This record gives sequence, structure tokens and C-alpha cells, in this order.
Amino acid sequence: MLFPAVMLVLAGLIYLSINSPIIAIGAIGALTYSIILAKTGLWRTMMGTSILISVLRSGPPGSLLSEGAWYVLQFGPILIAWLAILSKKPDHLRRSDRNVVLYLTLFAVAALATNLTSLAPSSTLPQSLLLVGMSGFLAFTYTRRWTSEDSLRGDVAMVFVVVTAIQLAGVAPIFVGQSWPFDPDYGRYRGLFSNANYAGMMSAIGIAVGIYLLRVSRRGKLAVVISMAVLAVGMLMSGSRGALVALGTGIVVLMLSRSGRKVVVALVSLAGAGVIFAALIYPQFFDALDKFFLRDAASADITSGRLDIYAAMLRLFQLSPFTGTGFRTVEVLSPASSGLAGHNIYLTVLTETGLFGAFFFVCLAIAVVSASGAGKAGRPLLLVVVTVAAAELTESSIYGWGGPTAISAWLLILAFAANGRFLKDKPAFVDGLMPSKTPSEILPKRLLASSRS
Repeated sequence: MLFPAVMLVLAGLIYLSINSPIIAIGAIGALTYSIILAKTGLWRTMMGTSILISVLRSGPPGSLLSEGAWYVLQFGPILIAWLAILSKKPDHLRRSDRNVVLYLTLFAVAALATNLTSLAPSSTLPQSLLLVGMSGFLAFTYTRRWTSEDSLRGDVAMVFVVVTAIQLAGVAPIFVGQSWPFDPDYGRYRGLFSNANYAGMMSAIGIAVGIYLLRVSRRGKLAVVISMAVLAVGMLMSGSRGALVALGTGIVVLMLSRSGRKVVVALVSLAGAGVIFAALIYPQFFDALDKFFLRDAASADITSGRLDIYAAMLRLFQLSPFTGTGFRTVEVLSPASSGLAGHNIYLTVLTETGLFGAFFFVCLAIAVVSASGAGKAGRPLLLVVVTVAAAELTESSIYGWGGPTAISAWLLILAFAANGRFLKDKPAFVDGLMPSKTPSEILPKRLLASSRS
């Protein structure tokens, strides 16, 4: 029965392709989406959909739909994913897990409280309400979704696959002569993203996740390596210095681990071969590399104006040091209402939520590190979180829920914390630097035998 049904479907698609191509494309898309849903499950499919929509919304396709329509398409799947885990019960929550949820909630409450003193209430109210909703979703995911290591690894792999697919859709057209993936201002690669910095940042985070998958997975390593090559091309062509520094910082942390050195050496060699291959196929590949150190020939400011933005935020902070200027107000209150983002999440949090909110933000960071198994051997997601944290030194995207990076970054941050539940209880002074040994590996056999007797 299956074969005749498949042939009937194929015949129908061929007929539609000839007589109504638009309907055929829709039918093929719906069929593909149904297959993905059946293979990956509801939660992963919905989260992958939301990540993809967030990128499309922020990039060139953003003008195709109204803001309200994009909000429904982006956050509707998140609501469905939330409902999918609502009936599950928390399992084996540690005190550190409860602290993560506590400070995730308290920061959202602190942001909501800034409505009382906000200098731009029309911006603070909807954004703080959205923060409360997203914090609730993340708390449920953290406590009810990741009850097994396999589930956590699969969800992290889902983020990697989606990010790679998005970058592939932007990188591939370049090699057939398309110019739309480059921004019109500096000629830097942006792909489907709104700007080159987002493209570089997501590539850097994706590469870090790829290294994690190579360390913990036994299957599909070739596919992961090829995907990382695509991400590396996108990051280099984006000319994003922040992304390069963020990934470099993560790799330095990984190099402190004996188990990570072999992975890094192999990847560096592979990356070199990939760059040479890309340059041979597309000679203009290196044109974007000069964008790492020069944005505007008329300006010697290597920070691209970020120092001026930081100074402006510090002046805003002085207006309301304890309660802040209001959550998500920096762009509104920027000089001449330029709409410039803070480009540093830590200064942005301090400015917008004051010392009160910044306290809970720092507590949340400490809780995440504690829950990750600090002091235990082997935290493979540490590289990913360090890359995210370093990237946010020059960006302020993890609380921009309408942007293309926030939900991906938070899923990875909380996965890092949740992974601590599955680590073996073995002490290590530095992550991976001093691997634990069993008594039989430390004591001579005769001494061990006498001690047992």
C-alpha cells in the first residue's frame, strides 16, 4: 500500500509543478516540514522554526510581512514548544538548578519593575513583558525538557543544524556569482542576517557547538566538520572582529584542556585547507578579510564607534544608577535617537536595569557556572558559553528577543548549566586540565592489593 501511495503523491506533485508551480512549492514545503516534524519531534521542530523565522525577520526578507505577522510566526512556535513540555515533571533538580531558575525569574521581575521609572515606557513595557514570557519558557525547558543527556545533546545538535543551514543558504549563492549576501555599505557578508556582525557571531557560536559535537558524538563527525567549514567561510567573509575574538577566546579555554588540544590542532589544519579550497573556487574570498581592521578609511577608530556608545551609556547610567533607565531603552535614548544598540550586554544591563537588575544578572551568571559542574572533570559546553559571553562584549543581543540570536544563545547557555547534572562526580582544578584517575591508576598494584586486604 505504501508504494502506490508514494507514486500517487509524486504524480500529484508533478502535475502541480506543470500547472501551478506556486501550489507545488507549497505542497513540497509542507511535505518536507511534515517529514522533519515526524523525524525530530514537536519541540525541536518548533524551536528550529522559531530560530529560522527570527533570522528571516531580521534580514532582507523582513519587509515582506508586517511586524505583527513576524511576531506570530516567531513566537507562535515557541508557545507550541512550551505546551509540548508543560505536562512533563521536573526530574532530579539540584539546588543549583533551582538557583538558575530563581535568578532567571528575579532578573525578569527586576526588568519588569523598571517600568516604574523608565525614561521610555512605551519601549520598556512590551519588551519586559516579552522577557517575562521567554524567561518562563526557558525555565520550563531547563527543568522539564533536559532530563537526560541524550535529549540535551540532541537539542544542542538541532541548534547547530539550523544555524548551519541558515549560513549555507547565504554562503552557497556567493559561489555562483550572487551578490545579495553582502551588505551594501562595506561589502561584508551578512547572508540571511540583518548585518554582518550577526552573521559572524552566529558562525562563531556554531563553530564552537561543532567542536562540542565532535567531542561528545561518535557518529556524523564528517558532516559536522563540513558544516563547520561552511560556518568558517561565513565568519571570515563577515569581517566580524568580535566574532573572531569570541571564538578565539573559547578556543584558548579549550586549549587548557588536554582532551581539547588534539581537536583544536586537527580543526586548525582543516580550516586552513578549507580556506585554500574556497579561495581557489572563489578568488574574491579574501576581499572581505581587510574589513577586520578597517571599516571607514576616514576614521582611525578600530572600535567602529563603540567607545562613544559606551560613554553615552555610562552617562545614562548616572541619571538612574539604582533602577536604570528602563529595560530595552538604550536604543531609544541613544544620542540623537540614532537607534544604536549598546554593543555590550553587560553595560547595557547596568544602564537599563541599574545596580538592582545588574545584581540579579550577575547572580544568574554565577548560578549557571555553578550548575554546570564547576570543579568537575569535563564540561564540553564550556567552549560554547565562553564564546557566547565573549561575543556579548561587543554585542547586546541576548535580550533582544526579536533578533536572530537571542533564543539560540540562551538555549546553549542553559544547556551548559543543565549538562552539569550528567557529569561524573570527579574533581578537577581546571576544566579538563587535570583529569581524574581511579585508585588503580594512581597506586602501585601491590600497594593497592595490600590496602584491600
